[in-house]
Amino acid sequence: LDWFIEVRKKAKEVTHGNLKRISGKDIEELQNKAESFVLKLNELTKSIIKNEKIIKTEIKQL
Repeated sequence: LDWFIEVRKKAKEVTHGNLKRISGKDIEELQNKAESFVLKLNELTKSIIKNEKIIKTEIKQL
C-alpha cells in the first residue's frame, strides 16, 4: 500500500506542475509498481467474484 501512495503522490506532483523532472529509472520503477498494483487488484477482484459467486467462472486447461 505504501508504494501505491508513492505512485499516486508522484502522479499528483506531475499533474499539478510541482515535479518538473524525473529520471528514466524513477519512471521505470513507478511503472513497475503501478503494473504490480493493477495485477494484484485484478487477482483480488477475481477472488471476490469467485467467492461471492457473482459471476460463473470457468478455468480452462491449456
